[in-house]
Amino acid sequence: MLFVDSDWQKSKEAVRQALGRVDKNLVGIGVTAFNRISPALVSDKFQLVCHRAGSDLPYLRKIAKVTAISESWPETAGMTRYNSLAILQHPGVEQYLTSLGKVGVFVYKTSERVDRLCDERGYQLIANRHEIRDKFENKKDFRVIGKKIGLKMIGGETIKIDDLSDEKYGELVGKMGDKLVLQLTELSRGGGSGTFFINNKGDLEKFREVVAEKGENREEEEKLTFVNVTQFVEGIAGSITGCVTREGVLTGVVQTQVVDVPELVRRDTGRSGVFRGHDWSVFHYSDKVQRQAEKMAEALGGFMAKEGYKGIFGIDLIIDRERDEVYPVECNPRYTGAFPVYSLLQAQANEVPLDVFQLLEFLGVDYAYDFEAVNQSWKTPKFGAHLVLHNRDHENWVRAGGELAAGVYRFKVEADDKVELTFLREGFQPEDLRGEDELVLTDGVPYKGDLIKPHLRCGKLIFAGKVLNKIHDQLTAEASAVVKEVYRRFDFQVVDVPEDDWRWERRMASEANA
Repeated sequence: MLFVDSDWQKSKEAVRQALGRVDKNLVGIGVTAFNRISPALVSDKFQLVCHRAGSDLPYLRKIAKVTAISESWPETAGMTRYNSLAILQHPGVEQYLTSLGKVGVFVYKTSERVDRLCDERGYQLIANRHEIRDKFENKKDFRVIGKKIGLKMIGGETIKIDDLSDEKYGELVGKMGDKLVLQLTELSRGGGSGTFFINNKGDLEKFREVVAEKGENREEEEKLTFVNVTQFVEGIAGSITGCVTREGVLTGVVQTQVVDVPELVRRDTGRSGVFRGHDWSVFHYSDKVQRQAEKMAEALGGFMAKEGYKGIFGIDLIIDRERDEVYPVECNPRYTGAFPVYSLLQAQANEVPLDVFQLLEFLGVDYAYDFEAVNQSWKTPKFGAHLVLHNRDHENWVRAGGELAAGVYRFKVEADDKVELTFLREGFQPEDLRGEDELVLTDGVPYKGDLIKPHLRCGKLIFAGKVLNKIHDQLTAEASAVVKEVYRRFDFQVVDVPEDDWRWERRMASEANA
């Protein structure tokens, strides 16, 4: 039996050996390689299949094998769907995975179609199947579950979207106040894609427009039906990560999310609460806040375990720092947006990374550990931050007219917000930073000429220090200037991309690199 010591240096080799005896090749599936890299910290049998080959791949390939569709099968470089299902359905990927023999597939989150495909091909899912996780992802069901297990839910109710008339809106304002929060309950995509702050009837009309637009793009059985309507609670957007194991529910530290910062989010989409990273340095919360969040994660994780759930999950929180009160907002039954940076910070702090328990639980390895020792070790304060970069245009493809290679940079911001970025060395993780004047640029960083679909992730900035200025939606002047400079260097230019003509994409890329 494997014993996992709370000291990662003592456990690392034993964990690698135990996972090395598993009779499967472990394969992470994702748009970019970086976002699935953390299991490589704990298993030599882990490799990745991704769509985009960013300029950070040479660094990532030093710790894991990476197969990129855009490199290995360039004739399909123009595919416009990049989710796990589309990647697994790719003929080249299917042939490659078949050549590996027994395969365990590590995905961000499952779906009915992903589960069915894995069943048909004999892949083992290293994730909770959709029928287990969906009941916790659904925001309507989460409110029901939260009340059932005694969580302190934000006041509100769930109604049918069709019933949200002007008259009903007035009634809800009378009950809950002028500021309301609407959540589309059936949307499973995270990051605030289905959250709206409603302060007046104009905001309500924008909500209706977005719902109509989203409804046109969904299958009949996936139609949007319900909306959670809750009070607006003034506070900090936070979260806590948990992990359901055989010994109990492990919990991490309460962390601050980067949400709705204008440098990274377009404000004209009608959505609110849009996730763009974490800042572990800006706040270290009181023991009271930490314990409230832990109890929520323990209660929810215990309930999830009874339903067959295993491994990592997260709870989004609103934190009232003046009153030291914490409110749960929603459950993310999967790896969250904190990863893989959170795992990298854990390893740097000599904590056993969460990924260890995710793999051990799903791969059926016989193991034991000291729950109290590991759980306590995970409460070490974390430092640093990461910001997620996207094509901020929600309608148009863009081409990178410039280039900023992945790696470690020194940054210096002058009084006039002019930013000096100096490339220092290769790197992709927090431990590659040697000072608070350095940053890492990683996660599918585009080459000059690369095409990026609307709203697709195109990079990540990792900092050693804080990036927020006292609140979750305001960057420090220094971080703001750096983000603007990075986008300026990328020089994204709107292009018209015929969705059915991959040859156009290859030609444009070829011409740009000529």
